Amino acid sequence: MAGRGRGGAGAGIAQMRRDMQNLERRVAELTNALANQRTIQRDVSDEETEHGGVDHQEE
Repeated sequence: MAGRGRGGAGAGIAQMRRDMQNLERRVAELTNALANQRTIQRDVSDEETEHGGVDHQEE
């Protein structure tokens, strides 16, 4: 089966690879952001516990 349009199937595969790389990069960014948020929440919870504040339990 021949590819359609200029570049044929190879162009489509190249675009899919670029899209996949962009998605992988975005997943890594979101994973890091979530890890940072959890660290901040844990630090705040520890400080509240030390100072007699409310101890937030992780859900």
